[in-house]
Amino acid sequence: MLLPPQLIIAGLQSGMVYAIIGLGYATVLNSTGILNFAQGDFLMIGALTIAVAYTALHLPYGMAVLAALAAVGVVGYLSQYLLIRPLRRKQASVFSMTMVMVAAMIVLEQGAGVVFGKQELPVDSPLPETPIALGASVNLLPHTIYLVTGSLAVFGLLYLFYHHTNFGKQMYAVGVDINAARAIGIDVQRANALAFTLGGLVAAAGGVLFAPLVGAHWLMGLPLTLKGFVAMVVGSPSRLEGPLIGGLVLGIAEVIAFRYISTAYGSALALVVLLVVLVVRPAGLLDK
Repeated sequence: MLLPPQLIIAGLQSGMVYAIIGLGYATVLNSTGILNFAQGDFLMIGALTIAVAYTALHLPYGMAVLAALAAVGVVGYLSQYLLIRPLRRKQASVFSMTMVMVAAMIVLEQGAGVVFGKQELPVDSPLPETPIALGASVNLLPHTIYLVTGSLAVFGLLYLFYHHTNFGKQMYAVGVDINAARAIGIDVQRANALAFTLGGLVAAAGGVLFAPLVGAHWLMGLPLTLKGFVAMVVGSPSRLEGPLIGGLVLGIAEVIAFRYISTAYGSALALVVLLVVLVVRPAGLLDK
């Protein structure tokens, strides 16, 4: 079965967004052991911030992007400082900390509805909106190219951070063995704070890249949270490229289902993909 090229483009577009959210999940999980189920709402805040800063207030695009990164980076840091750090001091279980992030997801969603309003906000693209014709029936928006290349750039920057900076290596060490990391003098609290902040920055980048294609809305976070989680697990949370592969698999699977089954089963399909992969490859597609 050959997919129409336009459908493949749509799958890649969605898949890159799921991959970005999955990368944020993995960034936090691999350093702290915590599943940050507020990751999709971090993206939502980034999308709403770029909508207000760039489209509503007409700030220069670079300043609007910095505003979105700063806003979500602060939210990520405060999530660790106000919620996770006190629980660490009380030696709470990882399950308890994960449930706290579920509660944070709900609070962020409701708070965004109050602060930004409950109507969808349009988001202008900094690029021309005229599609690029690649053939008789294939059109590619310039912003789709921006989304794909920007997402790949985020993955590349995270790779460089983990492999070529002391902070990145310390975060990795904390994730491997927190007690051994403490024993060699690594500041575990700082590593945890950095993980949540980076998770926020990754999500903010996803919001900036994705919002011009779909708009920004206070309820957009939850379905993206689910699909980003699936992307991470399907690809493998222990490999940096895992969420990328998982996101693309999910994105292509979605467009196949939308074309040949129904558009009503998007979230259900994500769970089906997750179940199938867990049965066949419990550690993810990229893990041995």
